[in-house]
Amino acid sequence: MMGFQLLRGLAFGLGSFLGATIVVSSLVYVLSFIDFLPVIGDWARQISTMIQTN
Repeated sequence: MMGFQLLRGLAFGLGSFLGATIVVSSLVYVLSFIDFLPVIGDWARQISTMIQTN
């Protein structure tokens, strides 16, 4: 029973991490195209280039 709960917790943690990664990277990708807000556009572009280089 405890082994099942451990595996369930690990699966939940991994799923949460992967889901958050996909959401954040998609948000940064969309924000990198915003040019009418220079601060957000530059910030998103910097994050986008950091992600692409790593």
